[in-house]
Amino acid sequence: MCARPPSLGLLFGLAFLLHSLCSANATPLVKGHQQASPFDPKALQLLDETLQTYKMLSSLQEETVFSAYNWMIPPGAPVHADIPDGLKPQSVARTLTLSMLKPNLFRMELKTTDTNNKVQTALWVCDGTTFWTYNSEKNYYTKHPAPSDLAGLAKLPGMDMSAPEVMMLLGQNPFANIQDRFDGARLLPPLHLEGLPPLDGVEIWQEDTTKNLIRLYISPQNHLIYRIVFETLPLSSSHDPSLVGDDVDALAIRRPVSSGDSPSTAFALVCDNKFGSSPTKEAFHFSPPRGALLFQPLNSPQDLLDYLQRNMQKTDLHHMLRGRKARIIRP
Repeated sequence: MCARPPSLGLLFGLAFLLHSLCSANATPLVKGHQQASPFDPKALQLLDETLQTYKMLSSLQEETVFSAYNWMIPPGAPVHADIPDGLKPQSVARTLTLSMLKPNLFRMELKTTDTNNKVQTALWVCDGTTFWTYNSEKNYYTKHPAPSDLAGLAKLPGMDMSAPEVMMLLGQNPFANIQDRFDGARLLPPLHLEGLPPLDGVEIWQEDTTKNLIRLYISPQNHLIYRIVFETLPLSSSHDPSLVGDDVDALAIRRPVSSGDSPSTAFALVCDNKFGSSPTKEAFHFSPPRGALLFQPLNSPQDLLDYLQRNMQKTDLHHMLRGRKARIIRP
């Protein structure tokens, strides 16, 4: 089974999960976590402090590694059971690197390794002059004039903001109107990870059991997100090799079990962030690889004519207009 390579429209298979978190039209994560005050003021304060921290950062160097967990939930167990203690994670062959340097330098790189050990890369780069995207599997790139600040990147075609960290760096608020869109937010017990101080946790939930549970673990010292956990509801099947490439993609097509009458499979994706020293300006340099094609959407007949004039020899254009086969010249 070959893993599906990344695309410019999909960051790391989590857009569908974060749609409910980031969309203003999201239907208001989970039964079994109700409490007297569904929106803990301390949880909301922690989310706001985190948002303000990311907005105020002058630089960032972050690498995200992914791991997945599968386990069985017996009939009658809570719909959302925590990851069992001692369960070993499964590695996910994807890494995400995020670099930022204000006012307008940005780089996001997603690497995916398939079962044939072939690495595919998706890039989003703003070098201060041009905003580039690149897809190694399709071998094409796009380019647009760079905005004067990071907030301008959010308005450009091809910019992917699936990750909440990216949204916050670009001046967006993934927690906007949270009390209108969700059923509750609460603090979690501190999480202890090796080499880090205890992390504060926030869980956001919905009563709608077709949604996913999201937990954010944040450092009380610098208010950066060190871990994000996405947990599905019990699932009717563990995998569908005809539709997905790895466990990240598997989340998109898993179907919740409608009742607790039979054992089912739960799935959690864990995203762990590691932070490095501030990147240098050289880290944001990008040049399209040799042979890569410039992708430009054709939205009108004039766009098509302009494209033909730029990319075809005059004789080819003349022959094509007369109904003959034309030869396209690579840029």
